[in-house]
Formats: sequence, C-alpha cells, structure tokens
Amino acid sequence: MEILGAMRECYYIVIRAAASLQSNMCLGCVTISMAGPLTYKNAAKNVKVVSEIPIDYLLVETDAPYLTPEPFRGKLNMPPYVRYTAVKWRRLRA
Repeated sequence: MEILGAMRECYYIVIRAAASLQSNMCLGCVTISMAGPLTYKNAAKNVKVVSEIPIDYLLVETDAPYLTPEPFRGKLNMPPYVRYTAVKWRRLRA
C-alpha cells in the first residue's frame, strides 16, 4: 500500500483483493471492487470491507464470466447477475 500511496496522481481499482484491505487504506484515488463473492455465506471479510469503506470508494461489478453471485453460484456468471451483488451491497449499507 505504500507504493499505491505514492501514486496520488493516478486512479486505480483494487479488484478481488478487497477482503484484505482495511478502511484506512483508501487513499483518495483507490476504488475497491466488489463482485459476486460478497453474496456468499462465508463473505465475512468482504462484508467488513463494505461496511467500513466510504461509499465513494466502492464499485459493484459483475466479473463475468467468473465469481457468480448467489443464487447462481457454480454457474456461468452473466452481467444481469450484478444486481444480486448490488442488492447485497445496498442491504449492508442501509
């Protein structure tokens, strides 16, 4: 994260690494990507990140054809399924 902190002139997205991040790692130009795994029963770390990271730094994405959200886990992911991740994300932020 020290390297990312030195790169304040750029914009970047952290994808699928969000579960290992802490809220103090949002440095102003980082966006944390959340995909289907946010909907999984064992998503405690992702849930924590979504709860702690300011809303302006979160991005909901499909990551199709992989990381399919519940209730389609195990099947090919498709762009319309991003709504399941968005609904979970919204419920956590309510």
